Amino acid sequence: MTDSGPESVAGSSQPAGTLHEAILQTLASAVISLRPNGVITTFNAAASEITGFASADVVERTFAEVFLAVEDAEDFAQAVLDAVYKGPLVSQRVVEADFGDGVRALSMSVSRIAGEDEANAGVAVVFEDISEVRALRAKELALAQEIEAQHKELRQAYLRLEERNRTLAEANRQARVARVAGLGAVVVLLTLAGLYALDLRPQAPKDTAAADLGPADPEVLTVAPQALTRTITLTGHLAPRREVDVTSPITGKIATVHVPYGARVEKGQALVALDPTQVRIEHRDAQARHIKAAERLAEVENWTDGVEASRARRGVAKARLDLEDSRTRLEETAFLLERGVVPSSEHTAAQRAFTNRQLDLEAAEQDLASVMQKGAAEIRVAKLELENARARLDELTETLRLSELRAPVAGVVMRPPATEGARGGTSDGRLAAGDAVTQGERLMIIGDLEGLAVEGRIDEVDVVNVKAGNDVMVSGDAFPGTVLRGALERVSSEATVAPRSLPFFEVTAVIPSLTASQRAAVRIGMSAVLEVIVRREAEAVLVPLGAIKLVNGQPTIQVVGDDGPVPTPVVVGETTVKQVEVLEGIAPGDRILLTGR
Repeated sequence: MTDSGPESVAGSSQPAGTLHEAILQTLASAVISLRPNGVITTFNAAASEITGFASADVVERTFAEVFLAVEDAEDFAQAVLDAVYKGPLVSQRVVEADFGDGVRALSMSVSRIAGEDEANAGVAVVFEDISEVRALRAKELALAQEIEAQHKELRQAYLRLEERNRTLAEANRQARVARVAGLGAVVVLLTLAGLYALDLRPQAPKDTAAADLGPADPEVLTVAPQALTRTITLTGHLAPRREVDVTSPITGKIATVHVPYGARVEKGQALVALDPTQVRIEHRDAQARHIKAAERLAEVENWTDGVEASRARRGVAKARLDLEDSRTRLEETAFLLERGVVPSSEHTAAQRAFTNRQLDLEAAEQDLASVMQKGAAEIRVAKLELENARARLDELTETLRLSELRAPVAGVVMRPPATEGARGGTSDGRLAAGDAVTQGERLMIIGDLEGLAVEGRIDEVDVVNVKAGNDVMVSGDAFPGTVLRGALERVSSEATVAPRSLPFFEVTAVIPSLTASQRAAVRIGMSAVLEVIVRREAEAVLVPLGAIKLVNGQPTIQVVGDDGPVPTPVVVGETTVKQVEVLEGIAPGDRILLTGR
């Protein structure tokens, strides 16, 4: 990231003004570079802002001379020295340092740069002030702990209130029993008095009325498995399940735009018509080349009867005739030389002429073989040229056929991403007749609405609780009454950190298919709420909140046995609005007391 050469680094003694120096000075991160001998060569504006040292005061001075003298920056200096002398090539850590304006938390990255010589080697130190981010995280953690403490206090207060209610209910029950018992005694006395007055033998009073008026049995609940679902709520927006690019097959101009961005189209519907004038010219040229290649192939296929092959064969025949003449001449001079008619020089000349004619014949035969071999090669070349011409002609024919672009799938027409630049002749980047396009240029994107993708964000606290495959229910204010069901397809493994915000992770849920009514209710880009089901228990043990009370800080349930209620310690889990999950202590089929005695 930094250049250790003294002539190109920011803040050095060399003249400023280079692009490299300008980039360094505008970086938000502080940058310091050192030579192998520890001399500072780069010290940008961000480094000056954090440390309080001016660039001119530290450049060309040693790192130890500048920073070891700062008492409250020992961790900062030690981090650099550790990375230089015994650390890895790249060392990262967070340290605290005070350069005179308060303690700062610094995120540091120290890199050793190895070069072939001292001029190309050194150390790069990049650091940022993350004090504000750490403070925000500390506040968030404190707030979360405070909320948890308040939740715990509310839960305990609720349990205490339930205990008081049960105590009051017990007192009211005992008062009712006392009143009923007193009334029963009065009735019995009056009955006895009446019988005595009538001279009737008194009979033992029946206790039916007393039994009817006796204390009511406490409410007993038999524990049965129940479904338990835990969800995490996220926000996001709707996107196509699949995006199909529509690209220009030719270089030319747009003739007609049949549909605008945002329109819904069916498969095969016309989108854009291109002007194929230039392609037609190329198509005619390809036809001419194809015709010439076919004629050339027909010509070389008759190579053995062609002019060049006939000429070579005539050359061989002539050379053979000349050789026979030379042989005859040689025999004649030999006969005449034996009789002393001709001198030996004439015979020698005849011998030499015969040898030359032999060489001429060999040369003619080699020429003939070469011509015939050349014919085979010419045939192969002509066939390849014809195949190329045919392929090019077929390609341009297909391109002409595709000059009217049609929708490859049914869906909604979307504009290409803004990173590709606004195109078209209109101010908002829409396509218009007369716009120039190049071959392969992306003109439209068809968002396939057979299904939907929902893109959202999840914070670093909840991301560990979700995974790909979790069921998702999607709803939104823009499409009330419509609930889309799908599953998480992707959970990012890398956090995204925006300036002055906490990290978040991107998630994508997939709705595999839509009904006609759902497709009519939603639009691409609508905001949505995702309910991610992170836990689903078909047979969880759930009891009412009133069944649990704290005994010496331990959640306890009154389990009804053969000998009456028995206080049983339990381990609780998830808490809903009205119920608590019991993980240990009771099982389905157990009978528990709700009101107590």
